[in-house]
This record gives sequence, structure tokens and C-alpha cells, in this order.
Amino acid sequence: DAEEQAGFVLLSQQRHLTIQGAEQEPIFIYDLLGRLVASSEAHHADPATFNLPHSGIFVIRVGESKPVKLFVQ
Repeated sequence: DAEEQAGFVLLSQQRHLTIQGAEQEPIFIYDLLGRLVASSEAHHADPATFNLPHSGIFVIRVGESKPVKLFVQ
């Protein structure tokens, strides 16, 4: 599944998440209980990739953008 948000693109396939277009912004991924499950700083040309610990709903924040909820199967 692909979803475009605030200049970046979220791609999820099973528990693998790729974020394109973050352009050196910090990335934070939280579960619904507010626990940080992953974080990274995107590199300019490379997409940021994550292997999430489980399926479910995650809150993703890229830089100062509005947080986005994403369901990952």
C-alpha cells in the first residue's frame, strides 16, 4: 500500500515500511500506546526502511509534519 503525506510517501508491505522523500528529516514511529518502536534520520537520496515489530496501527512523524496514522498488516 502507498500513501502520500506532506511531501513524503509511505509504502507498506506486511511489516516492512519504506518512507520516501523525507530528505534528512528525523523519522519517529510509535505504536498506539505511544511507545517509540523505530526512529531514523533519512538520507537525502535514499528511502528510509523499517522492519516493524508487529502488525497494527502506527503513528508516523516525519520532521515537523503532522503525525500520520498507518495500518500495517
